[in-house]
Amino acid sequence: MPKAVHRLLELKELRRCRAEDALRLRHIALDNTVAAIEKALTELRAWREDRSRREAAVYDPLIGEAVALIDLNEVNAKMISLRQHEQLLQKRLEEATAESDLARQAREEAYGVLREAWREVRKFENLVRALETDATLAEERSADLELEDFAQRRNSLGREQDDNPSMKLHRMWSGRPLSAIRRPRSAQSIEGCDVTSAQWSGKVWF
Repeated sequence: MPKAVHRLLELKELRRCRAEDALRLRHIALDNTVAAIEKALTELRAWREDRSRREAAVYDPLIGEAVALIDLNEVNAKMISLRQHEQLLQKRLEEATAESDLARQAREEAYGVLREAWREVRKFENLVRALETDATLAEERSADLELEDFAQRRNSLGREQDDNPSMKLHRMWSGRPLSAIRRPRSAQSIEGCDVTSAQWSGKVWF
């Protein structure tokens, strides 16, 4: 497999790992905003449930009593403070909800990045498998061609040996005992060698 492809696959896997880490952080951030919403909502509900008691604590001392103007101003200031605190709790809930929406959107974007990273990894994994398969097939074809070439050269050598007279003679007498080679029955001598006396002068019988 080409080193460049292997390196690209490593980079794609690194990107996928980073995308997974980013998505994990987005999950944590979203969970934190959800927890913030729950906290803000709980505080607002608790305040509203206790609002009647708090307002009564402000007004009850004035019922049936002659109230000076300064006392009325103080009561109004306390009621404004109660309403402002409720508005603050409501604003905290709205801000927590907005942050949660942004965190959810960021998480979805992180999901998209991770899905794309996985697609890239799978694409390169398929490419690597295809290259490895091609390389294996090429090696097998090369081995087959070498075997075929070897067989052809062997057959060619065999035909050349079949056409060679000396090789034919060698195969003819190969493995046969010397007794199978009989001398001629004629009493002719070759270059001064008497056949009957079995005295040889360096020549051989054919």
